[in-house]
Amino acid sequence: MSSPPNPTPPKGCVSTVRAQTIVTLNASITTPDALIIPITADPIPDFPLMSLVDSGSSDSFIDTGFVEKHHLAAYTIPPIRLRLIDGTCNSIITQAIKLHIRFSSGEKQHIMFYVTPLDSSCTLVLGYRWLALYNPLIDWVKSSITFHTNPQQKSNPPVSPKPKLPAPVTKKPEPAVPIPSPADPTKPGKPLRVTLINADAFIHVSQMQGSQCFRLQVATPEAMGRSMATTPRPP
Repeated sequence: MSSPPNPTPPKGCVSTVRAQTIVTLNASITTPDALIIPITADPIPDFPLMSLVDSGSSDSFIDTGFVEKHHLAAYTIPPIRLRLIDGTCNSIITQAIKLHIRFSSGEKQHIMFYVTPLDSSCTLVLGYRWLALYNPLIDWVKSSITFHTNPQQKSNPPVSPKPKLPAPVTKKPEPAVPIPSPADPTKPGKPLRVTLINADAFIHVSQMQGSQCFRLQVATPEAMGRSMATTPRPP
């Protein structure tokens, strides 16, 4: 874990180099019950690397002898003090390396490792920062490790389908209602209903509001005489 510079270094720590960062490595010597898993790296994909999963170590580390043996391209970093499990920090880390590693589950990751001497039983140490970043699922009984997503899901994240919008409802036009036109008295149309009434009824109806009077002549005036017809006018 990184911490602010301490002007008074703990007992056993190196003070000749002004290292501004401290990292912790607890796995100086591995035990039989430690979780060690095999992984591979891109420079030497056919060579399994025994990796220790250790939440007590702050960061991830790689063995110096392994880097030198395989001529891996490490790069220089500002000095970092290394604190071991017993509290001493007599070592300074000045190199780091980035590797593309692959797990047995197929998961691929690009990890930065600090270069420092490690126990001969492991080549890599995956520490707390790596565990917090990827939060893997660990089966301590089977000594196996898996991840929440497989490589295909991680490289090709699922695309959420766009929600389908409801089809617009097309309102059918209502049939046009024919508007009746006012009757034209000059054009032939439906025959009017004609009722024969007497003179008193004619005078009474003709004086009503909306009434219209017509005078008709029957075909045989000798037999029927003249009659008056009336029909009410629509209001």
